[in-house]
Amino acid sequence: MLFSAALSLLTASVALAAPSAPSLSSRATVLLADGSKMASGQITPTLLWQSSGQFSTGACPGSVRISQCYTMGLSASPTGNLATRSFGHHYHFDNTTDPLEFTPILEQEEEDSDLSSRGVSHALLPRAVATNTTTNSTIPITNTTVLIVPSPRQRIEMLSWPPAPAGTSWKYGWRSMLNRGAGSGKTFFHLMQLLRRDASGGAVITLDAKLGNVGIYDAVRGCSNCVSLPMASIIGRTLEHNVTVTYGLNGTFTYQMRDVVLNTTLLSYTAVGDMGAQGSIKYGAYRATYAGMSSITNFVGDHSAVAYRP
Repeated sequence: MLFSAALSLLTASVALAAPSAPSLSSRATVLLADGSKMASGQITPTLLWQSSGQFSTGACPGSVRISQCYTMGLSASPTGNLATRSFGHHYHFDNTTDPLEFTPILEQEEEDSDLSSRGVSHALLPRAVATNTTTNSTIPITNTTVLIVPSPRQRIEMLSWPPAPAGTSWKYGWRSMLNRGAGSGKTFFHLMQLLRRDASGGAVITLDAKLGNVGIYDAVRGCSNCVSLPMASIIGRTLEHNVTVTYGLNGTFTYQMRDVVLNTTLLSYTAVGDMGAQGSIKYGAYRATYAGMSSITNFVGDHSAVAYRP
């Protein structure tokens, strides 16, 4: 299998204390997605991926302190690497506090398409309808049509699997490094999502790059840019992300971002309350496109997911 072969090639690792990493030539590169269409797959039974851009494993630069490293690449073109393969019946509103994002999006389009082959069904409920009423001399007729108004988006994300039910607790971890020159605009750019697949559907909490800052957005608690720091302060630095979450109406959530080299905490956030059900942690690069945006290279890897009892 392609993914097993890809993982077996990653035998060289980057020691955190080492002054240098293995040369690029000592690491094999395997292209998992070329950016010409939406693609998805499995890395392990508990870690999946979906990509509309270029996605490969191996050959990360020596400055990236990630042992099992993947490279995510998105085009600077607003019409390039678009995640538009399927406009099926699974969609929802992007649950954020930004009015620009209150449009139906196909968050689950590729995930549902791929995961349905694994015998999993988690269709989300439509949240908006368009009602057209035609009246003749006898009977008024009302036709109801689901609104599907997606905006152009690019996506490369890894996600935990299977969906975690309410009442379960998980600890997730991963590392990342965003390339120098990466920018942000006024539209959303998710670097991380806590995603729910219950009747509410959508992102519960996100880590977003927006207007030159990187911050936490909490849709359930109505917190926009809850905690933040300048985007420039994380560019070109290997970051370690740790999430602890208990799913459900009486849930908890803790997020911490740490600089691996300096061993300092850069950002942290804690919340209690509704964390949704049938959830996953997703991370990578998922953004709405706009004119003048930058290309994105995001190195990610060293994923961990551990269930625990609080």
